[in-house]
Amino acid sequence: MERQTKLMLPVGKLPPDILDSLLKRCAIKDDRIKVGPAVGEDAAVIDTGGPRYLIAKTDPITSPPMLSAGTQSISTPTT
Repeated sequence: MERQTKLMLPVGKLPPDILDSLLKRCAIKDDRIKVGPAVGEDAAVIDTGGPRYLIAKTDPITSPPMLSAGTQSISTPTT
């Protein structure tokens, strides 16, 4: 039986090199995706087939781990 090494990661965002490695494994198979996943990119650009493109944006939130989910949900809209 093969032994697996456990990787301990800090709380919060993945380190950029690990995230980049994971994203490279996810091949985009749809030609409509013009801008796909990448380190530091919080948006995607999708060709809708019409005269316009769809831009899908995220707004990731990274909070200190000591804040409860309730505290984060209350303070997030004000940031």
